[in-house]
Amino acid sequence: MEMKKLIIIGGGGHALSVLEAMDTSIEIAGYVDNIESKKLILPYLGNDEFVLSNFSPEEYRVHHAVVYTNDVNLSLRSRIIQQYEGYESYTIIARSALVTSSSKIAGGCALMEGAIVNGAILAQNSVINTKAVIEHGCILGNNVFVGRGCSTDGRRVIHPARHFFSRMSSTPKYRPHAINVQLAPCQKPVSVHTASRLKMCRAGEHRLPPSGIYR
Repeated sequence: MEMKKLIIIGGGGHALSVLEAMDTSIEIAGYVDNIESKKLILPYLGNDEFVLSNFSPEEYRVHHAVVYTNDVNLSLRSRIIQQYEGYESYTIIARSALVTSSSKIAGGCALMEGAIVNGAILAQNSVINTKAVIEHGCILGNNVFVGRGCSTDGRRVIHPARHFFSRMSSTPKYRPHAINVQLAPCQKPVSVHTASRLKMCRAGEHRLPPSGIYR
């Protein structure tokens, strides 16, 4: 079966970091943004309306490399994710990231260079940025953004569409059924440093704003 080509949603700095963290064997069709970006050396496919009309989910999968426009607005990112709910969402794990065997990671997540996920659960489309650490027993909801160098204490629950740029010890400890996590099944290991890559799963839906390039 032929592998689907990947579309990157977003043309800003985070998209560039995601591309640098990716497995170079993945075939990328191009990127989506409201305007063409000077940061990416990839084909510009157009805005979301054009891509949704002309690029079939039967032939393409997506990764959401959108964080925000002029401010940190994960509700906007959530709407963007929702618009692509018919597409498979691809998880990217940098080769220098460490994911322990007891961790579970859903589709569409991005684990950047040096990130550590130690026995935690990540729901769909969460981002663990450079050298961030998610400790044992933590549960992250859908669309959580953890800034570079951040860390958690164990057994914390992070609710959906939250962003963190400092230590997350003040977040509540885990409670059973506190969060609904939909996980994707695992694929084969990608390196000795990374426990597993994950199959894509359904992502959500969204629209790009009238102007601006996503960070």
